[in-house]
Amino acid sequence: MIAYGLSITVFEEHIRLIRRRRAGTEALMDAFTRLVNLASEEGYLVVELLAPPRWLQIGREDVERFRELCSSKGLEVRVHQYPSDNIASPSEYAWRSNLNSLLRSLEVASSMGASCFIVHPGFYRRITGSEAARSRARAALYELVDKAQELGIRLLVENNSRGSSIYISPDEMLDLVREFNVRIVFDPAHAYRSGFNPLEFYRDLRDHIDEVHVNDALDNREHLPVGEGMIDYSSLIKEIGPEPKHVFVIETCDIKGAKASREYLERELEKLRSRATSEPLNQID
Repeated sequence: MIAYGLSITVFEEHIRLIRRRRAGTEALMDAFTRLVNLASEEGYLVVELLAPPRWLQIGREDVERFRELCSSKGLEVRVHQYPSDNIASPSEYAWRSNLNSLLRSLEVASSMGASCFIVHPGFYRRITGSEAARSRARAALYELVDKAQELGIRLLVENNSRGSSIYISPDEMLDLVREFNVRIVFDPAHAYRSGFNPLEFYRDLRDHIDEVHVNDALDNREHLPVGEGMIDYSSLIKEIGPEPKHVFVIETCDIKGAKASREYLERELEKLRSRATSEPLNQID
């Protein structure tokens, strides 16, 4: 069975509240619960949460209640770091503050029964340069990997998007795989916006990918429904094959887009299975 996941990004109004720092713990838990119920109703196997600063204030009772809910629905929980927690910050104070936030977020994720915690390798300021940022990011990753192992949760690293981000190329991501023995969350939209061909990016990292963030990109926009951007998902699905080993987490900015994206994937996968079934018959003829 293909493991489809649903990201909290489908609740656009919730993401807006988080960005404006108006989402308290009650609002977070309400959105998480709605996501679990929606995912269960629509036949998803995974939910992916976002961990903003208020995440650290969630009470023990809410954590236990959420864990029990997910267990009763048979859903795997994955948690994505909040993007502003930059583990490559040039400021010692900001770096340590961001890292401590992520270390504590790992503890909350583990308490919620999460199987994975997803981090970005960070971004840099031109005044300090990318090499200093990479050094900072690696130092943080050593601590995060150790903490994740201690908690029994897997740390996954997602390829960054363009701009002042570090670790955006396949070779850079492979460096992290070798150094930290981590697996990758592949975001085709990030690869596209960074100037890479998502298909070639996937080929280079195929054996190290745990999860694919399913969304399309057009110019400076991402989190679009599959088919509304410039990414050749048809070719990408052919490369992945009819029985994917990765988790497909749909990361669109609304529920309608998530439904359309999943339907697109299912159509493409069904085409591959049909071809695989008919090919032996054609050879016999």
